[in-house]
Amino acid sequence: MRACWLVSLACLSLACAQRSDPPILAPTLDWITAFSEAQRAVEDRKFNDADAVLSDFIKLRRGTPEAREAAFWRAVYLLDPRNRASNPREAALYLDEYLADPPPPANISQARALRGMASTVDSLDGAVRSAQERATKEVEEPSKPAPATGRETELEKEIEKLKEQLEKANAELDRIKKRLTAPRPPG
Repeated sequence: MRACWLVSLACLSLACAQRSDPPILAPTLDWITAFSEAQRAVEDRKFNDADAVLSDFIKLRRGTPEAREAAFWRAVYLLDPRNRASNPREAALYLDEYLADPPPPANISQARALRGMASTVDSLDGAVRSAQERATKEVEEPSKPAPATGRETELEKEIEKLKEQLEKANAELDRIKKRLTAPRPPG
């Protein structure tokens, strides 16, 4: 009976035990300051300034949850269509960094969606560049005409014969004109 009582007590204490998840930490003042500064720069379309603020923050706070969030926001700003230095490949690297380490980050779903979009945009950019290069190459080096078919060869020969006949006819006309315009001897 005593063993049953101890087992029951052990089960009850395990059921009542609280999970010990790591505490959720509030963002630090330096992260709030850096993030606010980056947001203001983005609103003013100064994407390079925003990236520099976040990059500096990551260097100072490497390994912290805030540095991880900074990598996420660097990727977001690199994917912004208003950013002239937009770089989907680099954004994908920041998102990979954000998603790599446990525990799962706060914006995991958004980061995965953005990662997929970054890959798609990068692929489309590559396809557009390739098409532009081909078009430029074709303008610079026009392609050689296709070899003539049998019918085209016959028509070219016919045209050459007609040109020769026209030249002979024009030469005959010139000879006749000269004869007609030549002064006649008196007599």
